[in-house]
Amino acid sequence: MPAIAPSTGPDATTTDWDREQTGVIRAEVTARLLVDAGPGTGKTAVACARVAWLIDHAELEPNSIWLVSFTQTAVHELRSRIGSYLTNPNEAAGIRIATIDAHSWAIQSGFNHDVTMSGSYEDNIKKVIELIENHDGVFGYLSQVKHLLVDEAQDVVGARVQLMLELINALPREAGVTVLSDEAQGIYGFAEDQPAAAAANGTLPENIRRFMANDFTEMELLKIYRTGDPTLQKVFSSGRALLRNKTETEEKKLQGIRDLIQQANHGLLDAYGDDLKNLPDDLGNSFLLFRRRGEALQASGYLGMRPHRLRMSGLPPMIHAWICLMFWNWIDSEITESVFRERWLQKKIQCNVTVDEGWSILVRLVGESQTRISVRKLAQRLANGSPPIDLCMPDFGFEGPLIGTIHGAKGREADQVRLYMPAPSAFGQGINANNILAEARILFVGASRARKQLLVSKAATLAHPRRLMPSGRAYTPFPFSDKKSLARSMVEIGRINDIDAPGLSGKSFFSSSQDVTAAQARIAGMSGNHRGYGEGDRVRTKSDVRDWRPRGP
Repeated sequence: MPAIAPSTGPDATTTDWDREQTGVIRAEVTARLLVDAGPGTGKTAVACARVAWLIDHAELEPNSIWLVSFTQTAVHELRSRIGSYLTNPNEAAGIRIATIDAHSWAIQSGFNHDVTMSGSYEDNIKKVIELIENHDGVFGYLSQVKHLLVDEAQDVVGARVQLMLELINALPREAGVTVLSDEAQGIYGFAEDQPAAAAANGTLPENIRRFMANDFTEMELLKIYRTGDPTLQKVFSSGRALLRNKTETEEKKLQGIRDLIQQANHGLLDAYGDDLKNLPDDLGNSFLLFRRRGEALQASGYLGMRPHRLRMSGLPPMIHAWICLMFWNWIDSEITESVFRERWLQKKIQCNVTVDEGWSILVRLVGESQTRISVRKLAQRLANGSPPIDLCMPDFGFEGPLIGTIHGAKGREADQVRLYMPAPSAFGQGINANNILAEARILFVGASRARKQLLVSKAATLAHPRRLMPSGRAYTPFPFSDKKSLARSMVEIGRINDIDAPGLSGKSFFSSSQDVTAAQARIAGMSGNHRGYGEGDRVRTKSDVRDWRPRGP
């Protein structure tokens, strides 16, 4: 077996894996493993090395290996790193790496030609499950899978749990399965800008223990590689131990996590607004993390034109600039390699992708042959709600510190993390007191993104961010403005589907003129009554009470 080095750890050049990591990486091809791995223990590195061992040592074909993760972030991380672990990096292109939803859509669209994206999310999942259970073609398709690796399994909840259980059950008995998780970091049973709600029917690891315990061997990764800093190691180890302690109450766990982060850090920051106005210039790729999307968007507004990136749900995909430059005025249905290379030179494209790499990506995704690609298929894939990761930027923006929610930073890490913790008074104002354990996990995930430095502040805003239903649009009302007769609101724009082909073609989003009037009334209601804020109460209508959530996102 070729030497495979972890990409995380105090010494990135080491070729040594610890005993627990080696046990996972070199387990038998047919082994079914449930691996518990805390933050910084090299989970992603081990996942990549496991796949490399299966290809280079066990001689599995790359296309017989499926990698599944809950988030696009984790999928992007796996795809970008896995080639460096292989003897032949080009074999990484054959591995099927995607989110659960992408894999399920591939099954549904491949074996049901009448399939559409209509219906509820649960209905679509149910259709895939029915195909797995009853369709002979799907059964034959799954029989080609020799190994399934599931990453971030603690975040697989709800309908996805049943889907993954059915998928595992439908695999050949000789197919191996590796499931990696850390239930102390399970935060996706609830939204990043909504009160936390208990995950229905438990997580995937919990259900594996419940229904498939005899088939799986449980293992654990113990040593922390993300950081050698003793303060951060205390946060990682003590925080995880507290969250896994079954004798402590949820209230004590949340308070314990808050106390730990407040005490074990590298400095307390100024209040929210003052800190953002006085950010140092050398932040590089630092993370500025918030509990709610509205807070992160406010922070972006504070920074104004200063370069920074955004990461949170609801943002549209950001397509690589070289794709836009190459194809914005191309009208033919295909393009040849020679013309592609000529246009690349003519447009003087300069980016971190070479012309060879760009062409290779397109051939793999929409190639008709090695020398010709389908621009029509490329347009279709770009128009999809989730374009291929190879065609997208990992963040919304090009450079500077990353501003986002803790949810958005899950699975990522940075040298410096500036964590803006909600004040205790935030409970009842968008932070849910009914699922306190979930809130404790969120804070732990935010703090454990740091490699070298953790700085802590309060997410003290001028007004609590709110959320319009059902669009999910974040807005923050500022009831006191420079002019007493005029109130202001910071409103999120640019969400997915804000501007899309149906909208541009004139599709109506209102069923009647009365709905239009009601929507306008809600917007007008933000400006207060004629006396202005400070002199009277805001005019509120029944539609305000029905559609707004004035005490939380």
